[in-house]
Amino acid sequence: MFYRIDGDFFTTTDLSKLECPIHVVTNRAIDLTTPAWIKSEIFFDGKYSEISLLDGTWKLFPEMCKEIIDKIYQLSLKKIIVNVEDIRIIKTTGNVLPHRDQIRKSCINILINSEIATTMFSVNNSFDDYRLDPINVKKFVCRQGEIYLLDTKNVHSVQQDHNSSRYLISVSFMKTYNEILNIFTDQ
Repeated sequence: MFYRIDGDFFTTTDLSKLECPIHVVTNRAIDLTTPAWIKSEIFFDGKYSEISLLDGTWKLFPEMCKEIIDKIYQLSLKKIIVNVEDIRIIKTTGNVLPHRDQIRKSCINILINSEIATTMFSVNNSFDDYRLDPINVKKFVCRQGEIYLLDTKNVHSVQQDHNSSRYLISVSFMKTYNEILNIFTDQ
């Protein structure tokens, strides 16, 4: 589900370039020649939420991406090599409804602003846990700079008590959560 990786990450990179053109794309990956926010829509029980991914993050923030690659390489004792194109900044506003990521199998997320939100995972990897039995949901609160490994194939959501934007650095993996987790726990 989730695992707090020892260590923190703070960047000195100026993130003022986060405001760039938005291309609305629903539930599919696209290849753009310039960095752009890609909106992914989530529908659950008649409700709507969205997540925006900054495609081409590495083009806007090459120094920050190098810092992330170096940090993960160091924390994994040189066992994980990150492709720079798998690093994206994610923006959410308000709650993110229960969902499974469609393409990536796992990710490392790092909160880069100070807004606090609760991330929740279904114990049974079921949407019904959110409808019928909220006790079957495990939770954690990510704080600025903390590094978490997430199983994005497990049903998960985010609750915020405010509508301000939350920004994360997210590193996508095509390896499963357990494959990546074993690298960090078998050291």
